[in-house]
Amino acid sequence: MSGRRPPLQCEPTRVCEGYVVEVAPTSLEEMEKSPIKMFDGTLLGELYQCAVAVDGVKKLNPKDKLQGMTPQQAQQACCLYKKAVWNFLKSHDLTRCELLARVAEQKCPLDMAGIISTMDYLDTLLDEFLKDCVCLALLPPCPADPGDPRVILACVRVQGQGDECRIVDICHWHGRRFVWTWPNAFYWLSVGALFKQIFENACCNKDIPEPPPPPPLNADPAVTDVSGTRTPVRNVINWKIKVVNNGPDAAQKVVLKATVTADDPNVKVTPNEKTFSIETLLDGQSQEFSFDVAFTGESEGGFEMTLVATVSSDTEDRDLTNNSRNGTFDVVVIE
Repeated sequence: MSGRRPPLQCEPTRVCEGYVVEVAPTSLEEMEKSPIKMFDGTLLGELYQCAVAVDGVKKLNPKDKLQGMTPQQAQQACCLYKKAVWNFLKSHDLTRCELLARVAEQKCPLDMAGIISTMDYLDTLLDEFLKDCVCLALLPPCPADPGDPRVILACVRVQGQGDECRIVDICHWHGRRFVWTWPNAFYWLSVGALFKQIFENACCNKDIPEPPPPPPLNADPAVTDVSGTRTPVRNVINWKIKVVNNGPDAAQKVVLKATVTADDPNVKVTPNEKTFSIETLLDGQSQEFSFDVAFTGESEGGFEMTLVATVSSDTEDRDLTNNSRNGTFDVVVIE
């Protein structure tokens, strides 16, 4: 037998005759699908869903609406935002398992600076979730079961009919599916290993940022008034002291100390010292203290009684010039 024979790999092993051409209609809804909807189930669509979900929660952050709120209202708003972040993370898949624990650890204090710091850190945790969401989206989903056990290996092009039919081309790309593994990526792309390392560094073995230290609190406890008046009881003076916190934060463990003296050495005052304690004095809150001071001894023509009131606090005081105030009372001795 003479003539040119095709290469061995082009020798036909099965002859399939006939083919069917089908025309399948598409729906109007499919034709009018929005650009975003067209990417459902793709990497771009998944990244878009991650960004939209996180942005929707961040819009609930009331940080920009705190002006005009009382500390109690701001604290309640902070707690509601914390709950919203918790519920959002709880309802989504996570690989950063510590995120929920970090949300639970956050406290909503009464001071504005602490509330803002907590809200900012909750936003940071949402950013960490966004990274996690992006990293999960980079992993292709498993395809649906096609229900057909056959696997396309190649497309064969033939020419001629009958005895003249011969294979002219074999295409291994048309219709063939590949498993996209990193070894395949290394084979096709010389930088595949670099991409894998970039993804691994960005998505794995990353600690969640620690919450920032609580911001320093600033309060301004001040003595605003010191006054003395006689009482119906002989030789007893009643003193009143008014203390106010000018803020902006609550003053913790406030101590008011009053010292009473007389300018006549022959007069003794009792008590000559008095101390008051306040656990918390909120921003703008004031409190008045009152106590009686008795005097004994002989004084010719009367004497002057002086009270020096000084207030202090465990919270950093932004203005020390108004922490003390003096009050005097002229005592006329009545025989």
